[in-house]
Amino acid sequence: MKDIYQKASLVHSDLSEYNILINPNTFDPFIIDVGQSTTLNVSSSKTLLKRDISILLKHFKKYNIF
Repeated sequence: MKDIYQKASLVHSDLSEYNILINPNTFDPFIIDVGQSTTLNVSSSKTLLKRDISILLKHFKKYNIF
């Protein structure tokens, strides 16, 4: 999520645990389904970023990861 935001200037805008695939050999994450991503100059981009973060935090807290 950080790379998408900083390097591509995008917010996924629909990120959840279902959009993250893990390479079983290297454990590197791959974010998929980025077709609906928005650029940072869209007025709602900060709201969408906060929502993406909130959704992931809620999911990973179930497993005591955060």
